[in-house]
Amino acid sequence: MTNQDFAKALRELADLYDDPRMIPQDHALQIYPARMGPEEFGKMVRALGAIEKLAERDQQEYFYRIKKTLPSGIDVIFSVERSSVCRRVLKSRMVEEWEFPDQEPKS
Repeated sequence: MTNQDFAKALRELADLYDDPRMIPQDHALQIYPARMGPEEFGKMVRALGAIEKLAERDQQEYFYRIKKTLPSGIDVIFSVERSSVCRRVLKSRMVEEWEFPDQEPKS
């Protein structure tokens, strides 16, 4: 799917939300970018500007998630496969952690 195709799909989604029968009051959009490596992820994070890294429940969580709050107040959550943008690092004999290659995104 190209960026233009995705933008068209988001417009279709916006039309759906314009329908007065829609019930949700709290709006968040979760996006799962496909086939994204560390370099592409880093470029996306820099392009988004101020973001928030969402708390990890544990180191085994499958996705690495960041949140961008738009000026309208809608949260957009980007979730990428942790194994595609991070690497596993052995901290001690019994402790293994995930590490973002260059540096953690800053808020």
